[in-house]
Amino acid sequence: MVFLAPIKITTLNCKKLFLLFMCLQYSFFAQDNKLDSLLTQARSAPSDTEKVRIENKICKIYIVEGNHEEALKLINGNLVLLKKNINKSVEATVKDLNNYRNSYGDCLILEGLAHTDLSHYQKATESILRAVKEFTATGNKAGVAKAYNNLGNVNFKTGKFTDAVKYHFASLKINESIGNKKGVASSLNNMANIYASRGNNKEALAKYFEALNVYLAEDIKVGIGNAYNNIALVYSQLNNYDSAAFYTQKAFNIRTMINDKRGIASCLSNLGVFSLEQRKFDEAVTYFKKALEAKEDLNDLSGVGAECKNLATVYVYLEKPKIALEYVQRALEIAKQTGSLDETKSAYSVGAMALEKIGDFKKAYAYQKLYITLNDSDLVEKNARIITEMNTKYETEKKEKENQLLQIQNDLSTETIKQQKIITYLVVGGLMLTLFLAYFIFKGLKKQKQANSIISNQKKEVEKQKDLVDEKQKEILDSIHYAKRIQNTLLAHKDFLDENLTNNFVLFKPKDIVSGDFYWATKAQANAEELFYLAVCDSTGHGVPGAFMSLLNIGFLSEAIKEKDIFEPHQVFNYVRMRLVESISKEEQKDGFDGILLCINKTTGKITYAAANNNPVIVSNNTVINLKADKMPVGKGERQNSFTLFDLELLPNDTLYLFTDGYPDQFGGPKGKKFKYKQLEDLLVSNNALPLNQQTLLLENVFDNWKGNLEQIDDVLVVGLKLH
Repeated sequence: MVFLAPIKITTLNCKKLFLLFMCLQYSFFAQDNKLDSLLTQARSAPSDTEKVRIENKICKIYIVEGNHEEALKLINGNLVLLKKNINKSVEATVKDLNNYRNSYGDCLILEGLAHTDLSHYQKATESILRAVKEFTATGNKAGVAKAYNNLGNVNFKTGKFTDAVKYHFASLKINESIGNKKGVASSLNNMANIYASRGNNKEALAKYFEALNVYLAEDIKVGIGNAYNNIALVYSQLNNYDSAAFYTQKAFNIRTMINDKRGIASCLSNLGVFSLEQRKFDEAVTYFKKALEAKEDLNDLSGVGAECKNLATVYVYLEKPKIALEYVQRALEIAKQTGSLDETKSAYSVGAMALEKIGDFKKAYAYQKLYITLNDSDLVEKNARIITEMNTKYETEKKEKENQLLQIQNDLSTETIKQQKIITYLVVGGLMLTLFLAYFIFKGLKKQKQANSIISNQKKEVEKQKDLVDEKQKEILDSIHYAKRIQNTLLAHKDFLDENLTNNFVLFKPKDIVSGDFYWATKAQANAEELFYLAVCDSTGHGVPGAFMSLLNIGFLSEAIKEKDIFEPHQVFNYVRMRLVESISKEEQKDGFDGILLCINKTTGKITYAAANNNPVIVSNNTVINLKADKMPVGKGERQNSFTLFDLELLPNDTLYLFTDGYPDQFGGPKGKKFKYKQLEDLLVSNNALPLNQQTLLLENVFDNWKGNLEQIDDVLVVGLKLH
């Protein structure tokens, strides 16, 4: 189960919301048909385990719809049935017994889910821990991972974030070891929820996208909806409301399709939060009341408390503190029932504001003091838990040592004592022999002292040399950092790119401080036509040698266009190759670059390009189109033919990508293999609908996660742009 936190989104207009709810009526009808079909199958099931398997599907539908009473009734009946079969284990085969116990564990997981939704967190924990016991007994690793994941969610809802992370991480490791992609995605998504709740938005977003890619690949619609919803949460926290709206709309559509009432209620709450932030208080009240009603229907006690707190907050802003206090009192009562420390703190904080507006400053102070005390007690509780764990570990180790000592004492038999006497005689004899040898050792020590003096002097000299090396290294690094500043001034500036390409992104990650990859742009006038050039290139080498080559290559490109009035991209490449051969390739060196030079005629709209060992890529209608390129570098190579002038046409919504080989050649992933061009192209297609400024963040996160702890092997450069 995935925790669905309220998020902030842009406003959906009433007409669109009405249409979405009309669509819901059809999904309810389809869900009823599915339920009837499953009930029929359960009645004619050939075995008890098959009957339970089908009825577990029915329970999941009941839980999603909020019909927890029927779900628990069905679960309890199945637990009794399975227990009878387990108790007849003498008559059952090992395989049958394991099937019964696994089915029993599945039922306990569902029981835990139902109690979690009802905010019965203690009961939920007990049920899930019993499931862990059953799955462990049968060696069912997938079941144990699923149970840990659900325990993580329960701890998250009760504010025990440290324990929640531990359970989710344990679940993730098991799922990775058994290749359970759905389980991996669920663990990643839930860990991201915790990161997001603690304000670590970058880490949360990376894990949400990881989870989303798995869910999309496996077509797991519930997971897709949850991931979209949670990604929107992070973007709203970053005040990127366009992105939040984009993903929330996707989440709402998916949840409507699968009749996820709990998810739809969450979306209503999200609308309220966003209206509140925009100070549209009447709208916020409307959405929060709808969300409250929906969560009451679902018997979601924790959710009801959250909506009461939200409504109290709005009424404080509306200068209606008495109504606000009514909701505060209800929120406090619910927080007491659920044992949620976070909800209790939030209710006291809002209550203090309402009491202050009424003028009851004494009680307002008391509420604020309770809020501060709970904050402090939360910290004390965390510290106490850490101390307890450390003390338990210490006592365990202490007990183990005591047991070892006791064992040694018990083993000292009479025979052992006799052996000890013999050893004593040998030791005395050894001491006499040692005295005899001492004289010779003393003489040796004199010589060693002389040698140590020589070594000490040598050590001082080595340290002196090391200081010199460190000083030189610092000078070299300072020079390289200065070179980086020079290189950055020659690269295409962001403002210049935005001025000429209104929709673009650049992902640039040098392997070392300076880079052999470079992106460069300029403008020119030819026959009263305005031309814009963009080059994306990979120079020979990386680091300092690559940076020198990139500066030289940029200089020759600029010289061709600005000084020699060469305007066609292929002729520019021909000129730069000639200059490189003249300058550095006289001794058969083959230095130069692979790359693409794009020319956009801003007057006529025509686009041309030249490409050396590097293919531009277009993503059009979710299809990758690899454009043509010449199979030779700009520099001395086996072929010295003239470069080709290619025409390029971009349709509306087409995206053009120019990149070097650093991204696809990076080693990483679970098997330490290359990322490869095919995987990069699939990534560009699957995320092409995103705004370009979000694509660069996604590409960077995927690259960093793929690389992991391995070294970056080359400079990385990816440029994306749209012209329509």
